[in-house]
Amino acid sequence: MNGNVKQDVIMSVALHSKLEFGSTTSFRWDADLVPKAESQTHFHLLSIINTEIQRRGPLSGERLRLLDVGCGDGKLLIYLSVALQACWPSLKFDLYGFDVGDHGLQAPSFFKDALARLEAAAPGGKWRERLALISEHDPWPYEADFFDIVVSNQVLEHVRDQPLFFSELGRVLNAKGFSAHLYPSRHCVVEPHLQVPFAHRLRDADLLDAWLRLCSRMRLSSYPGWAQARRSITPSLNHSLETYVREHSTFLTHLTNYKTQRETHSLAKASGQTSSFCYTGRYFSGKLASILGRERAPFYADNPAMSAALANLVCRYLSSVTLLTRGDPERKPGAMPVSTVRARSLLSLLA
Repeated sequence: MNGNVKQDVIMSVALHSKLEFGSTTSFRWDADLVPKAESQTHFHLLSIINTEIQRRGPLSGERLRLLDVGCGDGKLLIYLSVALQACWPSLKFDLYGFDVGDHGLQAPSFFKDALARLEAAAPGGKWRERLALISEHDPWPYEADFFDIVVSNQVLEHVRDQPLFFSELGRVLNAKGFSAHLYPSRHCVVEPHLQVPFAHRLRDADLLDAWLRLCSRMRLSSYPGWAQARRSITPSLNHSLETYVREHSTFLTHLTNYKTQRETHSLAKASGQTSSFCYTGRYFSGKLASILGRERAPFYADNPAMSAALANLVCRYLSSVTLLTRGDPERKPGAMPVSTVRARSLLSLLA
């Protein structure tokens, strides 16, 4: 990007998003200072964070705490640790992350590898104190109202106990905070992990096996790539269609938990938060801009609520949706027992 074009982009963003918390804090974007995002999901979450900080003003003074739920390989934390400080030079960010060690999705050494990656790429982050590995049944290891911002990337569809997830989210997020979650919902037509249409909507085990088998024979699944990868890594590994069906049927049944947006709204409400899918369409417009090679600032201009709702109704069938929750100072119940959340969620669905 040449100097004139970059300056024009920076100025156009500043016109719409210059902030003053007191008299010193403002949003700034410089393509030379903000690292290039490894994926559109990372850039999308950064854009939401910047937009919500601008919208709500100072959350907890000039030092904001952010939690990455299901931090995995740590790459999102690395990106945000650099990008947020570049976008908000007058603010300080304390980044935290945790993942679960007994879910079955990750390699045994993933947490150790993530910690080493973070310490190498973002030294000074106190990662040994701020990264945690817990059981999926444990409460999150933080005090109530501890965080200003909570994010997750492609995590929520793998959470078995979603009432516990939202209960803990409502507990650790302070009343002026917000959270953003990018994940595929039950509405999407093609199951994103296997690339099989409607597979995540089938409950009957025999029907699911038969459907995976049929779609794989029609090359409407990830089977060809899966088989090629297994052959290239270890030729002796069984790469038959039946092995693929058995392994991936088990994956869908036990390691995914797709919810409708209505169910998700109920869970958020029961935990004392407001919820919206207003950023769902922005993810896809951002992907299109990236494909076309159009550089843009990590910030979203105001979008009319009706337009955002219509975009969500269409885009939720494509792949991932974006859930935004906000703390409600008037209604937030604090650390609500998870049994209460489950009971309220059930009543909402039966109503």
